[in-house]
Amino acid sequence: NFVIRDGVTGYCVNSTTTVNDNKWYHVAGVRRDGIMEVYVDGVLENSLSGLSGVDISPAPENLTIGGGSGFWFLSSTIDEIQIFNSALSPEQIFALYQN
Repeated sequence: NFVIRDGVTGYCVNSTTTVNDNKWYHVAGVRRDGIMEVYVDGVLENSLSGLSGVDISPAPENLTIGGGSGFWFLSSTIDEIQIFNSALSPEQIFALYQN
């Protein structure tokens, strides 16, 4: 899941990959031009549009990875987290996956 909150509402994009086979996956969440996208292994799996007016700055939570607000806690291992100050293109996400 890739989730953003504006302090009142949570907006969620779910991947379609079932992750339960003890393999590593490259997962990327992007918010660009009012659209949220989730990629798994360099491939866009799902998106949510219509978020151009959503301001996430008043959200009371800090950045969380692997869970948040008492729900959706990941029971797994996370490695090599990267946070960028701009939205990556699909080509950039695929290149990160390949490396």
